[in-house]
Amino acid sequence: MRLTTPETIRTLQRKLYRKAKQEPGYRFYALYDKVYRPDILAHAYRLVKAAGGCAGADGRDFEDIEGNEGVVEFLTELGDALRNKSYRAEAVLRRMIPKGKGGERPLGIPTIRDRVAQMAAKIVLEPIFEADFRDCSYGSRPKRTAHQAIDVIAEGMHQGYTQVIDADVSKGIIAFLRHAFMPTMACTKCPRPRDGRRKRTPCDEEHRKAVCGKIASTV
Repeated sequence: MRLTTPETIRTLQRKLYRKAKQEPGYRFYALYDKVYRPDILAHAYRLVKAAGGCAGADGRDFEDIEGNEGVVEFLTELGDALRNKSYRAEAVLRRMIPKGKGGERPLGIPTIRDRVAQMAAKIVLEPIFEADFRDCSYGSRPKRTAHQAIDVIAEGMHQGYTQVIDADVSKGIIAFLRHAFMPTMACTKCPRPRDGRRKRTPCDEEHRKAVCGKIASTV
């Protein structure tokens, strides 16, 4: 089921996308209060429910939330927790699922409460980072599908191209990027935390150069 994004949210997303597209180096400061906006949380809940999925570690599914607590109360509590910054993510339920070529892959299942919070953040942040993607990128993007990517490949074959490169990222590279590169990612779009004197903390240039050097040598 395809849900229609409310116009108030679409207006916000268009503004964020245009700003990010027009000023690639711009840092967005006032975003957190958008995440717990009632209309965004309500839409996030609808999206999470439409995606389906089982209950997380707390055992609460959609029937339990809607039949006992109620959606309004559920979202009000979540919004209050996000607003006063008392929100804490809950434990993730782990399930092992079979892989196509043998073996198993770990699957983490967050609680519905955490999935709604994550979806709300996605609604706000996605248009900002969407502006950075190239037109040839199709993975996990709105209104983009794997079938569209296949169509582009087929069109390339008709134009005379004869080779397709299939690459995957190994677990070792993922672990390296997570620990070495991810700490610098927040520097590109979001403001750094402030210290007690309310002065902005400068980026650690030595760490940045060290990390960039490692990644360059690895690639």
